[in-house]
Amino acid sequence: MEAPPAVRAQLEDLKNGLLEALGDELVGICVHGSLALGCFSEARSDVDVIARPLVARALASYAGAGEPIEVDADERQRLLDYILERVH
Repeated sequence: MEAPPAVRAQLEDLKNGLLEALGDELVGICVHGSLALGCFSEARSDVDVIARPLVARALASYAGAGEPIEVDADERQRLLDYILERVH
């Protein structure tokens, strides 16, 4: 099933916005759910999308020397804040 024109336009806008915000950090955009499964209904379906940014550079700079890091529960929010600062 091909996406309806209005949905394709929304996905194109989303892609362009993500590219503007993330640039080379954007790895991919995947549509899933009813649209991907071919049972999308404009009257009752939403559009499910996963956008995957590349966070390796942010993680490497956060770790200092680029070594793999472990993140415990206390460190998780600080790491997310750090990555979001780099993305925006």
